[in-house]
Amino acid sequence: MRAPPDARASKPRVPPAPSVAHDSLVVTFAFRCNLACTFCMVEDVLEAPYPGVSLERFEALCRDPTSTLQGLRRVTFSGGEVTTSKLLPDYVRLARSLPEVRHVRIQTNATRLRDRAYLRSLLDAGVDELFVSFHGHDAASTEAITRRPGSFDQILAGMREIRAAGATLITNTALVRQNYQSLAAIVEVVAPLAPASIEMWSFWPRIHEHTREFAVPVAELRGPVIAAMRACLARGIPPVLKWFPRCLVPPDLLPYHDDGQPQMLIEPEFWDREPGYGCLYAGVCEDHHAQRCSGLSHAYVELHGWEQDLLRPRRVEASDRARAGGAGDDFVLRNLVKDGGPKRTHTARVAAWLDAFGLAFGGEVAGWTLVSARRSRFRESLRLELRRSERRAVLQIAAGDPTPKVVVVGDARARREAEPLARALGDALSRCASPPPIP
Repeated sequence: MRAPPDARASKPRVPPAPSVAHDSLVVTFAFRCNLACTFCMVEDVLEAPYPGVSLERFEALCRDPTSTLQGLRRVTFSGGEVTTSKLLPDYVRLARSLPEVRHVRIQTNATRLRDRAYLRSLLDAGVDELFVSFHGHDAASTEAITRRPGSFDQILAGMREIRAAGATLITNTALVRQNYQSLAAIVEVVAPLAPASIEMWSFWPRIHEHTREFAVPVAELRGPVIAAMRACLARGIPPVLKWFPRCLVPPDLLPYHDDGQPQMLIEPEFWDREPGYGCLYAGVCEDHHAQRCSGLSHAYVELHGWEQDLLRPRRVEASDRARAGGAGDDFVLRNLVKDGGPKRTHTARVAAWLDAFGLAFGGEVAGWTLVSARRSRFRESLRLELRRSERRAVLQIAAGDPTPKVVVVGDARARREAEPLARALGDALSRCASPPPIP
């Protein structure tokens, strides 16, 4: 089924918010929070806090003329809730010491910002943008999510102080089952505060087991999302929509769809539970090839399917793809493997490798269920995630001679609990007469 053409040529009435995907960096620390949002994507690291990027490490990066921080235009600080750290002003001042930085943003729930003196101290240190999480249109809906009485009024008071201080306010609403029918009402609450943009992000299922409770089928979500985006535009506020299939967005709203994300400084272990994204139409969809759309999360697909009858990929006519006489970007190269969808191709290769050892996704090893596998950047190892009831184990399979080697990733308790699993997995690998290389 063909979608209507992309409306790239039309100029939107309300200019889209500037993308922060380029020349920006998110620096993470302070993995603790004074709220307890039900769908928090970093909940697991709040329970056993990550140390985050230390002030000393950040200072060393700022002083190093060869570091990736050089040339940045924006630095964002995120946690947890970074306003719980007394060191936040010091981080901000360091960010402002970078010669090309023009904006310093904090991602926050704004509850502490109702303290005018504290907010002023952050602005004096160099903060000029405040990205505030706001997930409900009234006290009852908000506090059912935050699980903290009084938080709705506290967040609103913080945002009012931001507005009064003249700083840039951006709000972000997670699109989850608890609030998706009230998105337009949320816009009505926020709009009088004149935010620079109102962002709406589909549920990001980093903690996989939460998917069923929070992920809304995109067919149900589409109407409220469109209504909320139009409510923003009616008030002259640009919406920003993330992680929602681009082909389900009306052409006039496409300029406000932006799946881009800046790079992050965070512990490598955080990405062990990063959700994968893909689409059945990745091989033929121009939005996928232009990296404008992430598709659906793998966790969503397991719950609701690929939505192949609903999604409408935006295609370019074959005659347009074959043109070779114009500008360089008029000629589109194709690849049978890559055009099949790189995420699904990677998964298929890993599945075939596991099959050589009698293993499969969803299969059991010593009473544990194999739920995911990810290869390292240079293909020297695979990380497997397995689950048993509420327990989780991460094993790393490294290339070895004659068979791959298995080690348990984690602390002493994790290694102790998963050691029998590692032995069983090692036995399965050793039974293969000619083990293939890691894909």
